[in-house]
Amino acid sequence: MKIKLTDRFIRTRKPPAKGRLIITDTALPGLSLRINPASSKNPDGLRYWLLRYRPRHQEQRSTVLGPYPALSLAYARQRAGDIVNVAKKGIDLIAEEKRQAEDRQKAEAMARTISEVGNDYLAHIRGRLKSYQNISSRFRNHIFPALGNRLIGEVRRVDIVELLDKLQHRHGLCHMTNRVRESLICPIEGKRPMTVHQIKARLDRETGIEDWRLHDLRRTLRSGLAELGVSYEIAERVIGHSMPQLERTYNVFAYREEKRNALERWARHLTVIVTDGRAARNVVPLRA
Repeated sequence: MKIKLTDRFIRTRKPPAKGRLIITDTALPGLSLRINPASSKNPDGLRYWLLRYRPRHQEQRSTVLGPYPALSLAYARQRAGDIVNVAKKGIDLIAEEKRQAEDRQKAEAMARTISEVGNDYLAHIRGRLKSYQNISSRFRNHIFPALGNRLIGEVRRVDIVELLDKLQHRHGLCHMTNRVRESLICPIEGKRPMTVHQIKARLDRETGIEDWRLHDLRRTLRSGLAELGVSYEIAERVIGHSMPQLERTYNVFAYREEKRNALERWARHLTVIVTDGRAARNVVPLRA
């Protein structure tokens, strides 16, 4: 149905008995009002504004502007007109506004301190995770004292490496080093940290492969390093295994360069695998 919409027409129009009724506004091309069937919750039928528009030289887009009467006819036309006029210049106003909102959200998140985000995270997982006490202890005993007052946007990789290095080599807390690394503030939409399980769930969705565990990655890395000829003591240190007591006491060398080389060899090996060997000519072999 096409008609020049008025507030009176919209208010008095009865909802369809079934299906959806779409009424196109002739006063502004692309603007429509959708009316759903009546329900116990919405006896007058849920009504909301739709807009179809096409940015210049791009595909047609559609969006929901909002519900009526919360979004009035006058405002719906004004909003639709703004979107359509900008689209004539080749700009998708909806996408641009979304990008700007995401940029603002990221900027706001980066302006918060590690302590602020960390405490929000702890409040979020309290009562939900059995490991809450352990995670809370890592933040309060290790992360907050070292980084708590730092803004997220100012924290650099070297700061994280320094924290983990002190835990592992100065205090001999090899196991705790891995746990602290797990606990360090990947944010979900800039609001709260992402848990390891949420990262895996996202990988499951995007790859379609679900029959695996996070520990499989660790085992694959360790086996791959052995296959590449990386020495036992380096491979064990790469995955954070604790050395025997005498070794920890008399050998405090960090093996940073050796571990880096081992991981770079593993990265090149994976590149060859995932590119079906096409990148092999770009790979420079290193001696074990």
